[in-house]
Amino acid sequence: MSDVQDVLSGVHQGTVLAAVLFIIMISDVDENVKSSIVRLFADDTRISRKITSEEDKVLLQKNLNVIYDWANKNLMKFNENKFEQMSHGEAKNIKIEPYNTQSGNEIKIGETVRDLGVIANNNLLFRKLIDNIVTSSKIMSGVLLRTFSTRQEEPMMRMLYKK
Repeated sequence: MSDVQDVLSGVHQGTVLAAVLFIIMISDVDENVKSSIVRLFADDTRISRKITSEEDKVLLQKNLNVIYDWANKNLMKFNENKFEQMSHGEAKNIKIEPYNTQSGNEIKIGETVRDLGVIANNNLLFRKLIDNIVTSSKIMSGVLLRTFSTRQEEPMMRMLYKK
């Protein structure tokens, strides 16, 4: 509600105030997006839409352009190197083509995407995530087994879970 003023100094990244100010700044990013779903978590933004026709593809690109316009107006830049495009389900009679970034480059189409630490593939089976967890568990098991000179359950459990 106050008059527009130039900002003469900033806030250090990682402070509570920086996070609060960022949330306030980005809170209206989806205000003019009418036909797609925009999800925000901290500095991650996701936009999605069910595509059943060529018109749906055009609408999604228009909604992306609305967000790009918002970014220009708010002097904010998206890291286009992190843009990912993924389709879920079967694409009947619809050619999957890349959407465009703010600079006009094509968004890379991937079969897996990492979202808040969860790796999902386009059929939502989470195979890559499960494989990563299994591999990590095997590595940790190997470290534990090399650490103990015994394979007896009771001494190992007592050392791992001290009371």
